[in-house]
Amino acid sequence: MPSALLTPFDTPYRHRKPRLRAPFPVRAQGVDAQGRSFDVSTTLINISATGLYLNLERRVAVGAPVTFTLRLFPFLFEGGPIALQGIIVRSEPQECGCFGLAVRILRHNFYD
Repeated sequence: MPSALLTPFDTPYRHRKPRLRAPFPVRAQGVDAQGRSFDVSTTLINISATGLYLNLERRVAVGAPVTFTLRLFPFLFEGGPIALQGIIVRSEPQECGCFGLAVRILRHNFYD
């Protein structure tokens, strides 16, 4: 795996688990801060064993439950999608007008 995809261990690092930085397509579902349901396609910024980070065009409140469906390395493996359930732990306004969402993964399911 190219080293540019992994966060180096020889630099100061605030995360508990190493992050895989790759633009994986993901489907995100939940309820935004205004109470509106969403079901959108977007791209992950990074993912680890316990969390993920992505940008979304709507604000989602800290503590809100969210679900995701994605495929890791679909060009290398023929396996099915991964379903993730998580909770928003950080929601940050970005310069692009979207929101950076940090998610703690609570449950995962692998499908064939």
